[in-house]
Amino acid sequence: MFLFTVDFLEKKEDKEFIADLYDKYIEWLRFRASKTIGNDADACADVAHDCMVNMIKHVDKLKTLPENKQRAYLAVAIDNTALNYAVKHSKICVTKTPEAADLEFVADSHVLESEVEKRLNLEAVINNIDLLPKRDKDLIVLKYELEMSDEQIGEILGIKTNNVRMTLRRSVQKLAKLINKKGVK
Repeated sequence: MFLFTVDFLEKKEDKEFIADLYDKYIEWLRFRASKTIGNDADACADVAHDCMVNMIKHVDKLKTLPENKQRAYLAVAIDNTALNYAVKHSKICVTKTPEAADLEFVADSHVLESEVEKRLNLEAVINNIDLLPKRDKDLIVLKYELEMSDEQIGEILGIKTNNVRMTLRRSVQKLAKLINKKGVK
């Protein structure tokens, strides 16, 4: 089915690029989808496939990105696709890394890779979070360390509940820029 969709691309190099991207990342996309929608191999395969079909629309953008940025772009895309699937199908979002034993349909290398990424990211956050302004740091700590709801965070920091998510996203982006600037240590 995916190859049929790729045929709608006009340029041969675009078709080859997307097909290569699919071959390279489809397993990883299935694994990443499992973090949100759980151990449903068919659903994870559907979500990964849908994500790649959506990437056809963004082929020009993807081709301009270096490989590590392509992967980051795909990470955001698969996370959003999985969340949309979860909402549409009333799935409970897992939002944790499943145990390797629970995921027979995923290669062990992806589980290990995910654990390494998580540890590197955690170290980078710990090393750089104090460089943020107090409000940004507080937002990140309240949401991710103390696992508070948007409503609770809004009350504590005096932010409208509707604005908590956007403000938090900006804080995380500031932290990501700091980490990218300094590099992971």
